[in-house]
Amino acid sequence: MPFFASYDGTKLSYAEVGTGPRLLCLPGGPGRAAAYLEDLGGLAADRTLVLLDSRATGRSEVPPDPTTLRFDRLADDVEALRAHLELEAADVLAHSAGTIVAQAWASAHPDRVSSLVLVTPSGRLQGSDRTDVEELVAARSDEPWYADAREALDALETAPPAQQQMLWRAIRPFMYGRWDDRTQAHAATAETQTSKRAEIGFRPAREEDVDVAA
Repeated sequence: MPFFASYDGTKLSYAEVGTGPRLLCLPGGPGRAAAYLEDLGGLAADRTLVLLDSRATGRSEVPPDPTTLRFDRLADDVEALRAHLELEAADVLAHSAGTIVAQAWASAHPDRVSSLVLVTPSGRLQGSDRTDVEELVAARSDEPWYADAREALDALETAPPAQQQMLWRAIRPFMYGRWDDRTQAHAATAETQTSKRAEIGFRPAREEDVDVAA
């Protein structure tokens, strides 16, 4: 697995999977290593997936400055990776929380964007009120796991920190289009692939310090 030195000297790891033109892939979580993206459902047959482990995740180094774990600072790592790969402009695919990083990178370097794919993107930067969540949850009401997962979801908002990990496990079926042996095995890797340090550092201490949308 290759490494490169980012803008501040932090060594970051990435994997290249597949053949064809490079596609930079940013994982979600936040704070999850890129291994869970696998081959993106067979996309590696047509593209070389460059799976970046964000700082403090996977095999990437933990930076000396924890503020560089903020999503807007992670965007600087995307730009450093583009430069390392000597790409004039980059095709970037990001998933979930990674879409926030991708938007921050694109807003700072619009001339370096060849294409941008946001998979299940967060509307956080656009002030989303998440009013569609209830409808999406209710659409799964005929699933055999729904009652237990719904109870856990309702409890999550007010649950003490000691109970939250257990509740997150219970609501994982909502995060998959189907809930079978294959997806259950995939979901079970989340805890070993996620860095708590990176997860906590993802958001700025004050939202007003970051104005990517503008």
